[in-house]
Amino acid sequence: MEHSSRDPRPIAASRPLRRVWLALAPVAAVLVLYLLGPGRPGAAQLTDLGTLGGTFSRARAINDHGQIVGEATTPEGDRQSPFHQHAFLWENGRMKDLGTLGGEWSIANDINNRGQVVGEAMTPEGHLHAFLWENGKMRDLHEMPEYPESVAYAIDDQGHVIGWAHGPRMTRDFAHGTPFVWKEGRMADLNRLLPVPAGCVLDQAWAVNAKGDMAGTMARADIDKRTASPQERMSHVWVWVDSRFIDIGDLGRPTGINGEGAVLLETLDKRVAIVWQDGKTRELRPLVRGEIGPVGINDRGDVVAWVDNGEQSCALLFSGGEVVELKGRSKGLLVPTDMNNQGQIVGSVMRLGHPARAFVLRAASVR
Repeated sequence: MEHSSRDPRPIAASRPLRRVWLALAPVAAVLVLYLLGPGRPGAAQLTDLGTLGGTFSRARAINDHGQIVGEATTPEGDRQSPFHQHAFLWENGRMKDLGTLGGEWSIANDINNRGQVVGEAMTPEGHLHAFLWENGKMRDLHEMPEYPESVAYAIDDQGHVIGWAHGPRMTRDFAHGTPFVWKEGRMADLNRLLPVPAGCVLDQAWAVNAKGDMAGTMARADIDKRTASPQERMSHVWVWVDSRFIDIGDLGRPTGINGEGAVLLETLDKRVAIVWQDGKTRELRPLVRGEIGPVGINDRGDVVAWVDNGEQSCALLFSGGEVVELKGRSKGLLVPTDMNNQGQIVGSVMRLGHPARAFVLRAASVR
């Protein structure tokens, strides 16, 4: 299993496919799906995870024990509002409300194999702070007064949390921030902990694996992201593997790193996805022409992704050198977000005019 950021911001979404998030599908509790791909016939079962009493739910991460986290609407919520969505933990067939930090809203971005959950939640003052949930309690991790808000993207199996501390949302200072790591009870700026190359600054830590290897992006230190052009904001990808800092170039944005140190990357033009490992890269090409968004990689190197060309969208599984389309009889679109080492895939099912429903899929044809 890998741990990564998965579009943590509900309003200013970061991926092109998010334009269809407002049209999402309720499905039956259990659906039978067929995996269609070259030489990979087989059956799979999809389970609707339900909601917290509202109509919407989205799964973001799954650990190797099958525990799933994400967000769902409460009875007060509706699909038109970003509020009244609470972080959830789904296990043993039941969805649990993890609450908030005193405000109306929270989401869970990741869960490790110890069952610790991280994400962001609203405070009574309306700020969004990174949180850690464990043993039935949600803890506010925010400790950087120079940045009023923060989000926790991912957590490793030692309980170390990575994320981003930043300026207020919906302002020009939102882009002003720094990646952090939280461990041993303290939040620290990664720019002060890692051997960052001269003239560069880390702008994000996007992903971490179970043992603590990380991947993120960095840029020129003299660039103000609030005013810089897209060309000036061009980032290089950095990797911290086995206590080594590696600049792997302008390959795109990391969306995951597995236990073997393989980094999954969304490229700038989104025509292909890339897996980088030990200085080598391999390309993953979709079955249909369109933008590909890779979202998860497990320790076997299996990758789950979505593809969208404006007219057609589909979910794909890259496994054993083959490409499998994940396709359901419900006429709903599967939008995956993560995959674990057991081959379980989570995400949301979407259908035009309906709110999303979180799912978990066990693909029988995964090795």
